[in-house]
Amino acid sequence: MVRGLAALYTTTNGDALKSTKGSQTVARGRAAARFTDVNMSGVRFTPVVQAHSGGLFPVIGVAAAFFVIVSALTSWGAIAVNDSTGITGGLVFSSVSGAVLLLAIVAGHNIKLFATAEMVGAIGPFGGVRVCPRTDLAEIRTVWHWYQGRGLGFWLLPTLHFRQRDGVDAFATSAYLYRRDGLRNLAAYLGVPIDLTRPTTEPT
Repeated sequence: MVRGLAALYTTTNGDALKSTKGSQTVARGRAAARFTDVNMSGVRFTPVVQAHSGGLFPVIGVAAAFFVIVSALTSWGAIAVNDSTGITGGLVFSSVSGAVLLLAIVAGHNIKLFATAEMVGAIGPFGGVRVCPRTDLAEIRTVWHWYQGRGLGFWLLPTLHFRQRDGVDAFATSAYLYRRDGLRNLAAYLGVPIDLTRPTTEPT
């Protein structure tokens, strides 16, 4: 059960969409979104379907835990030889790594997409909620963002745009944050397809 929704968000997508095909769109660059806060406290509801966070946050958490251990060992070594610079650096690195570990744990627990009979929405890493009424949802469009790395080819980052009937995005979120089976279950429940087929050609 989800309770105490701190804020609802609506967004407008400032990115020019290109190469539209079905529910999938290919775009270059980064989507720009504007948010309007609407306070809604004391709300309680039970999601019928949820798409929980995937494997990204456990990987980040394991890496952060590794660096916490390494930085702790480094700090202990610096203390043993009375190296004040090493002690300071170890403490700073331990604090940063610990903060990343904590963030990965909290975000991995909170982040999810959900749907009820009345609404579909997304819960962010700190519990913020963005929703769209089921009656207003027209499609879930996959937008593939192409990023070119130096000597690494192209990176494809998909975002899911929950588009209203008036053509405006209610909200958008990265598809990589969620489990594929959860996204399939969400799409089946909503009766709206989610196309996660990777494009094979770069947009012109």
